[in-house]
Amino acid sequence: MTQHTIRPNVVDLLHTADYSQYRSTNTLLHQGGRPFTMEERALADSATRAELEASLELHSQEVEAARELDDATQAIVALLLRYFAKLPAGSVSGEAVAIMTSHDRAEYERLLGIVAPDDGFFIPTKD
Repeated sequence: MTQHTIRPNVVDLLHTADYSQYRSTNTLLHQGGRPFTMEERALADSATRAELEASLELHSQEVEAARELDDATQAIVALLLRYFAKLPAGSVSGEAVAIMTSHDRAEYERLLGIVAPDDGFFIPTKD
């Protein structure tokens, strides 16, 4: 193996490990608490610098994606609430979207693409 070869199974193993109790237990754990097997420990111990860096980069990307999702969720709720303030009590999200300006509707659609990229966001209507 060359210095730059990255084994995806090693990166995945490192990425899914829970390091929070390592100092007190000297045991690598999976997220969920299951200890690494002897084979997994040997594989983790064989990790190269490139594999450790790849695992760290994967973690950083997930943290950033979670931050973006949280920001988008807060923004879409704030946007909807601005329009709910103009509607009578008992109104539903679809009615708020229906009265949005074209600019706000475009922003809503952009945020919706982040919050629910697979059209998993349900907007109830009175129908």
